[in-house]
Order: sequence, then structure tokens, then C-alpha cells
Amino acid sequence: GPWIAALVILPLQLLITLIRDPRLRRGGLAILVVGVVVIVVSSFVFADQIQTRVRQATDEITRVVHDQDYDSHTGARILMAKLALEMFREKPLIGYGGGSYHDAAAAIAQKQNPDSDPPLGSLVHNHAHNAYLHEAATRGIPGLLLIIAVFLGGAAAAFRRSSCPDHPWRHGVGWAVLVMALCAMFDHPLITQNSCYMTMMLMSFALADCSQIIPEPDRKTAGTISADV
Repeated sequence: GPWIAALVILPLQLLITLIRDPRLRRGGLAILVVGVVVIVVSSFVFADQIQTRVRQATDEITRVVHDQDYDSHTGARILMAKLALEMFREKPLIGYGGGSYHDAAAAIAQKQNPDSDPPLGSLVHNHAHNAYLHEAATRGIPGLLLIIAVFLGGAAAAFRRSSCPDHPWRHGVGWAVLVMALCAMFDHPLITQNSCYMTMMLMSFALADCSQIIPEPDRKTAGTISADV
């Protein structure tokens, strides 16, 4: 998830930054060249691991499509996404309720496939490994809209509230929130502990005015204070 999100967001961030701020074009081009070199070198160094993972994922998806075999890493995630969609279809307005995903999804899986081996219910985790599907399944349309609003609102706040336009990190938090929003398609960053810490930290930065974090010295005020002392 994070790798896929980074591959989508980072080139987009670099492109928009270079277009909007000509002063950074030289540095941006240098970063682009370094990034391409790193990707090429990494593709050779980790070629075996990458090819193994791609073959494994392809095989697991093929087993799901042709044999309905979900007993694998990728297969279980596909199963949990399908079950979340089924839960949402049954109760779109209010969902099954917070914390209900595992039991409800496992029950649906067993009801639809009572003779499966291993039991499909045993492959279900505590969340759907997709924040949007999970919220839709457990909290219905309100939950789905809320999780979308959290990420889009956080990103919008980070991009709009910055009052230090010359600082190099002024848009970094906004892009980081967008990366987390894409990662949410492969996990639930508000349930998984480490991801939750990171998400809350990003949201705190997004809602903070950076003029409060990096205040510019007010010489007139400083002089007045010194005179009064």
C-alpha cells in the first residue's frame, strides 16, 4: 500500500511543484534524476524479490478467479473486500455497527460457502484492509462519507492554512495526507496502531497554522518589549 501510494503521489507532487514554483525547477530536476537512478538500481538489486512477489500475487489472484481459492495473502484481502461490499449492500444506511466487521463478515462467508476448506470465516480479519469499504460496511453511507471527509478535509486544511509561503515544507503535510488516503485502500489507518499514530500526527500538522510553528520575529514588537524592560 505505501509503495503504491508513494509511486502515485510523489511524481504528481514533483510535477505540480515544478510547474507552480520555477525557483525549485533545478532542484526538482536533480531529485527526479536521482529518483530514476534509485529506481533503476533497485530494480536490479531486488530483481529476484520483486519477480517472486509479482509471480506470487499473480498466482493468488488466478486461484481466486478460477478456483474461488481465497486461502492466501492476496486472496484473503479480496475475500474481505467482497464481504465488506456484501455487508454494505445489506445495510447501506447505517451499516452493521462499529466493531462488527469480523463477526458479521465471517458469518456471511460461512453462510455463502458452508463446505469451504478451510472455512472462509477463518480467513476474515478484524477489519477489511480497506478503510473505505470497512467504514461503509460497519457505519454505512455516513461512515463512508466521514472517512472521505477526514482525508480530503485534512489535505485541504494543510494546503490552505499555510501562512509561510516561502518555507520548503509548506505543502509537504498536505501531500503526506494524500499518501495516507491512498494507503487507506490497502489498510485502515485509524484502526492499525502504528498507522493511527502517523495519521493523527499528520492531521495535527494539517490543522496547525505553520506561522505558529515557525513564527517570524517581529522586530518592532521585540524593540518595544526591550524598551519596556
